[in-house]
Amino acid sequence: MIHHCSITKPTFSVPIPSHKHRHSTTFSNLTFRIRCESKDVSSMRTNAFSLSSEMEGSSSKKNLMESEGKRSELYPGGMPKMGPFTGRDPNVKKPAWLRQKAPQGERFQKVKESLTSLKLNTVCEEAQCPNIGECWNGGGDGIATATIMVLGDTCTRGCRFCAVKTSRNPPPPDPMEPENTAKAITSWGVDYIVITSVDRDDLPDGGSGHFAQTVKAMKRLKPDIMIECLTSDFRGDLEAVDSLVHSGLDVFAHNVETVKRLQRLVRDPRAGYEQSMSVLKHAKISKPGMITKTSIMLGLGETDEEIKETMADLRAIDVDILTLGQYLQPTPLHLTVKEYVTPEKFDFWKTYGESIGFRYVASGPLVRSSYRAGELFVKTMVKESYAKSLSYVDYIVITSVDRDDLPDGGSGHFAQTVKAMKRLKPDIMIECLTSDFRGDLEAVDSLVHSGLDVFAHNVETVKRLQRLVRDPRAGYEQSMSVLKHAKISKPGMITKTSIMLGLGETDEEIKETMADLRAIDVDILTLGQYLQPTPLHLTVKEYVTPEKFDFWKTYGESIGFRYVASGPLVRSSYRAGELFVKTMVKESYAKSLS
Repeated sequence: MIHHCSITKPTFSVPIPSHKHRHSTTFSNLTFRIRCESKDVSSMRTNAFSLSSEMEGSSSKKNLMESEGKRSELYPGGMPKMGPFTGRDPNVKKPAWLRQKAPQGERFQKVKESLTSLKLNTVCEEAQCPNIGECWNGGGDGIATATIMVLGDTCTRGCRFCAVKTSRNPPPPDPMEPENTAKAITSWGVDYIVITSVDRDDLPDGGSGHFAQTVKAMKRLKPDIMIECLTSDFRGDLEAVDSLVHSGLDVFAHNVETVKRLQRLVRDPRAGYEQSMSVLKHAKISKPGMITKTSIMLGLGETDEEIKETMADLRAIDVDILTLGQYLQPTPLHLTVKEYVTPEKFDFWKTYGESIGFRYVASGPLVRSSYRAGELFVKTMVKESYAKSLSYVDYIVITSVDRDDLPDGGSGHFAQTVKAMKRLKPDIMIECLTSDFRGDLEAVDSLVHSGLDVFAHNVETVKRLQRLVRDPRAGYEQSMSVLKHAKISKPGMITKTSIMLGLGETDEEIKETMADLRAIDVDILTLGQYLQPTPLHLTVKEYVTPEKFDFWKTYGESIGFRYVASGPLVRSSYRAGELFVKTMVKESYAKSLS
């Protein structure tokens, strides 16, 4: 039999300077009391503290030291060291890269006001997340993400890194919360939602049923919304995991938090490394294809080898998405930061994680569990679909609509896609058929240096008809500028464009356009018949004969285009791989003949 002895909970007092009067320079001592509990006095953990307005003399600091058994020192500012692992460490300074601008933006304000009015909790606010503005506004790819905290704001566990308040007996869950949460969220216009919660060990299923009801309510109101649940370990209850993963969930997330050695120091004793691994593993077994995700905090004293071992364990149970971020001490009463990991080291962990098989890794000082979660999910899915499609093709054309609403016109998204494809299949040939990026030449630079093989942008028609045919924000000179710059930015880059015929252009205008394209060294040209999509679109002025298209092919190659595809049904991407290969073959022949 194991016998437990009770330990009296000590009360500590420390002086805090307080102004007696708004304009006075005299200070008095305001006392706050800290109530601690632990089975092991040597690793004393703060459970709660309260401020008292009673006044004490200057001996309060001495009393504090005596009440701690003269074991610990005060940290700078008079804050007591509550145990061997807490308090501010004056030798570890917060670096500049952890400074974040105050959140702002129209979408951010809309979400914040809605949350306040509906009295919904978010982990973004409760856990003091530094990325709140970026996620709520839809950073990067415009995929707005919000993280809602259900089951109340009071946790039954007391992890030493977490700022959320705790209690053994929190209030019961609101039975209307799943429906109310679903109604609120579906009205925000967000694309991706993360539902998380405090630990609820007081509930029979750990809150799994409440999660499942919330997911079902959201999917019923907005079937296309993507939902991630960042859950507790449900005390290792695998039936609770089953209930949630079969509710319509898209991503099952549970955080392992730290390496195996530090689990007992960092997390509540009721949590554990093996228990977390078991939950993540079972989500995949229960529903094959379920995307699983976890997060690790760095800066708690872990070693590189321990991080690698943890990553290996996560890959062994087929976890898909991993996030790594810097542990930031919420208050001096929480675990001390042992190290501020550099951005370069976080970049290393991203590369390492993806090299051992994670489908996506987000790694950075300010990355948190739900950091731009929608973007991670979408990119993971895109990579998966690419991997499947790439196994069947040798050449791929990536195109897009115009995205003038994005700062770079979507160039960065193109570039990321190219890099992902080349990483999965290095020998694939990639063509990007792009917008004009509003004439932004830096956007062109970003794309042509991503590993791209062919840069394509369509001039569409002759100079005279540009205003009639294209949107006013497009233009002949702007298109020429973009095509020209692709060659300047990366000498040897193959460029390509397309012209529609049958809109009322003359032969002389076609020749002038071809001459302008050759003057900026465009390599490949396609010419096809304009076909009216609906009666509301431009009328066809002429159906050009196949013979005339043959003439334009011969003429184009005679003035220096490396390849011309010309025919009534030819389109921008018509047999694009063949055109590219033939262009390359002709080039190699020319070199060998020299």
